[in-house]
Amino acid sequence: MERGSMHADQLERWGVLYALGLGPGDPGLVTVRAAELLHSCPVVAFPVDSQGDPGRSYRIAEPYLAAARIELPLRMPMTGHVPTLTAAWGGGDRRHRGARVQRARRGLPVLG
Repeated sequence: MERGSMHADQLERWGVLYALGLGPGDPGLVTVRAAELLHSCPVVAFPVDSQGDPGRSYRIAEPYLAAARIELPLRMPMTGHVPTLTAAWGGGDRRHRGARVQRARRGLPVLG
């Protein structure tokens, strides 16, 4: 689907995922636009380690996050083993369908 071609009813159904780059690791270097999105999104998805502790990306973004937010910790195993990934990711959390969600990470905002 081309950028800008989604209709309002589709946005309500599917929501919006923002992949935000948080810069080189200094919270003071987060862009103004990223800070605005971090503050305005009601749902924040972020990677956690095997103990459930958030990583550096979350700590960088935390000062900019909305006080009333829903947090979606994402267990991100560093493996190509499909059964391990399937077990970790499950079918996804559908409670937030139609919401604006942001996933912030250090460096470039890639979806991999």
